[in-house]
Amino acid sequence: MGFQADHLLVAPSARLRWLLGALHATAMVAVLISALPGWLQLGLVGLVVGHGVWTDRRVGRLESPEAVHAIRWDAERLWIRGTDRTWLLGDLQPQSFIHPCLMLLEFSTDGGRRRAVLLPDSLGRSGYRRLLVVLRYRRSSRQPQS
Repeated sequence: MGFQADHLLVAPSARLRWLLGALHATAMVAVLISALPGWLQLGLVGLVVGHGVWTDRRVGRLESPEAVHAIRWDAERLWIRGTDRTWLLGDLQPQSFIHPCLMLLEFSTDGGRRRAVLLPDSLGRSGYRRLLVVLRYRRSSRQPQS
């Protein structure tokens, strides 16, 4: 049984967009029930709405120039494909968070750092599981043995 090369396309996550919207709605409610003057409440609500739109475009809909649209791997290396449709050799950084419910990945590439927020609906259940196993294996094989 050998290592199988594979690649996955990253799709915008409906669950992530919903969570971002809920967080921004909660922030707006907190501002509106606060004892701040009306003009300040209005300004803060405008900032929250603006940040919500900006975050949804960059993270929720993957429209950022740094967005990761695909991940490819073989036995030795990982590649990521960005908005410009070119594959970049990526090195997974140790501060990346890998969990069965959420992956916060940070890659170091020749063009700088790229980040990806992945939930199971970003890749499909089986694709998410395959990537989870590959990344956990890579992380465990790189740790020094004591």
